[in-house]
Amino acid sequence: MADIKFDENGAVITDPNYDGESRTFEELTDTEVEAYVADRKAEVAKLNDIIERKGKKVQTLNDTLKDDDVSPPQGARNNQTGADDKTKSENDRLDRIELRQEGYSPEVIDKIMELGGKNALSNPIVKKSADELQAEHDAVRATDNMGGGPNSSPETKYSREDLEKMSVEEMEQVLPHADK
Repeated sequence: MADIKFDENGAVITDPNYDGESRTFEELTDTEVEAYVADRKAEVAKLNDIIERKGKKVQTLNDTLKDDDVSPPQGARNNQTGADDKTKSENDRLDRIELRQEGYSPEVIDKIMELGGKNALSNPIVKKSADELQAEHDAVRATDNMGGGPNSSPETKYSREDLEKMSVEEMEQVLPHADK
């Protein structure tokens, strides 16, 4: 964020020849930061809408192409379709494995596969949207792993009831520091 400069009104400076006073992101007021973040979120939403529309358009075109295909003789069609389905299934599986190795979550991988698989990431808009979706997923997962917030009780291995039912020997095994 340190590379981005803002003018006196808090707007991003895009003109490389800008001569006015500039500030860094850290120097912005809270309202300017909120406006900037809201603007970024709106841009991400807009890009997601574009991706969804393009995905639907691609799906429609693919469906149209399938309808326009010339059908070969019945016997040849069955053999070819079986081989194509197997190849497609293997390619989808390989794409999913590669995307998982790149760090995408299963939910994000499902969305990428809906948009055309790993090849769809060659489109910068799809790539950016997938990365944003992954960042959101990581943020949600990080807050879920925190245990619910500052007022939640810590997670314990044994409940109070479990400890009350244990014999002294069992407690000594579970709590080795008890005899010290």
